[in-house]
Amino acid sequence: LNDYPPELMNRFFDTLTLQKGMNTILIDFSTGILQIVLGLLLLALYHPYFIFFGLFLIGILLGIIALIGPKGLKTSLKESKYKYMVANWLQEIARALSTFKLAGYSNLPMEKTDFFVSNYLHFRKKHFKLLVFQYASFVVFKTLITAGLLVLGCILLVSKEINIGQFVASEIVIIIVMNAIEKVVLKLDTLYDVLTSVEKIGAVTDLP
Repeated sequence: LNDYPPELMNRFFDTLTLQKGMNTILIDFSTGILQIVLGLLLLALYHPYFIFFGLFLIGILLGIIALIGPKGLKTSLKESKYKYMVANWLQEIARALSTFKLAGYSNLPMEKTDFFVSNYLHFRKKHFKLLVFQYASFVVFKTLITAGLLVLGCILLVSKEINIGQFVASEIVIIIVMNAIEKVVLKLDTLYDVLTSVEKIGAVTDLP
């Protein structure tokens, strides 16, 4: 009774986003996380120092996600909110077309359209900037971690705590782990989309 059903029904269009996003999360996300875990376990077998480095790596990665994740979800929700406001307003203009024509010349349709579209673009830009910052943070993180693991591997090799074969193998594993982390970070935007879709569809399905 307190809502406008035609406007709410539009939100079911997010079912498509949810379907596509779930495929990515179930396949790419799970594969990436599995590669990271198994890679770090394999590194730990070469030398105990790699265990601490692995824990540090996971801690930094979770820190980046915890820092950026809530902001990314917030901008995604705001972007989605104004997207549906634009769609609803255009539908309302089409539904009441005769009324708008009878009213004569009016700036109302264009002003309201501008307001909703401007807000949509504002939050879309904010969301995109966050994704760029997220990826830039990962590039810095990847560079530092790779350099740190290379230095650690060289020190262990020089001190003869690992042999040349273990050193080469550990570097290959490190590259695989970093590529897996990159896969997870690059797919975070899909996670934002899925969570936003769940919220939008839930706004309808959770109604008493």
